Amino acid sequence: MAQVAVRQVNADVLPRVAELVTHAAALVVARQQIRPGARFCAPSLRPLSWFLGATLLADIVRMAIQFFVLHEAERPFTGWHRVAFHLDQLGVVGWNAGLVAVTMLAFLERKSPPIRWPLVHVATTSLAAWLVLVATYPMMRGPKLEDAYMRLELLTVLVCLGVAAVAWSRDKWFGIAARSASVLVVAELATLFGTFLGQPLRFWSTANVVSAVAYAVLVWELRRARKMVAT
Repeated sequence: MAQVAVRQVNADVLPRVAELVTHAAALVVARQQIRPGARFCAPSLRPLSWFLGATLLADIVRMAIQFFVLHEAERPFTGWHRVAFHLDQLGVVGWNAGLVAVTMLAFLERKSPPIRWPLVHVATTSLAAWLVLVATYPMMRGPKLEDAYMRLELLTVLVCLGVAAVAWSRDKWFGIAARSASVLVVAELATLFGTFLGQPLRFWSTANVVSAVAYAVLVWELRRARKMVAT
């Protein structure tokens, strides 16, 4: 039984640790490329850098909540355990909202038409979705929560692909920011078909592995762009 428990912990923890390490590496490389005076300075990567920083912090907090607060708590959650659970849900919803925002900023013009209003709609819609999850708990848990997460993931992927298609139809040149956002969108697509069409709450570690690979590819893409400019 002890060996089984250790294997289960490793299966849950190791993919998350791998994701955090590659996530942090992507953040470091992205920040290096928005630093003024850098050999390869790409201000268009600033939204991506903010997104990576915010989501890295959120992932660390969520990992701490899941392992130190919610792991042994009784279901359905009550009191402070429920507060912690809803903070974890906010991290899930916030990730999807952030990816849509980064994709919009990477692919669409920021001045014409003004992009701030679509971003406001993304923020308000995401906040409304999170409030619905909070208000419908404990009814919204188990299979119903899995279905809600799957719909959220599907909507995120469709919006991101739609934004990219609009930009493509305008013959817009795709720079490093758009290519970087594309890496994350492809990872979300892989997560959707590899995890969320099954049982996302049960196979969440699979999504962690996909994210770790995506961040590693993102590091490679950012470094490749820097080397291309340097040569």
